[in-house]
Amino acid sequence: MGRKTGDLTIRLDRATRAKIDKLAERRLGRKRSTGTFLKMLALSAVEREERASELRELLRNLPADPDAAEAVARRRRED
Repeated sequence: MGRKTGDLTIRLDRATRAKIDKLAERRLGRKRSTGTFLKMLALSAVEREERASELRELLRNLPADPDAAEAVARRRRED
């Protein structure tokens, strides 16, 4: 497999492109190119995934609290 370049081509039919353009204008409050809007969405998704990974790692490294776990289990049994 060869090296990947930074270029990405997405082929859209006119109707799909028009829908994306309308969505972009509604969300951003102004017109943007379809490519710019899709790049913004992709970067946002990458940033969210990176943040979610960081949060999962933080949660994974929290020390266990047996008393709190017992209290949660007791509340669940009572409900």
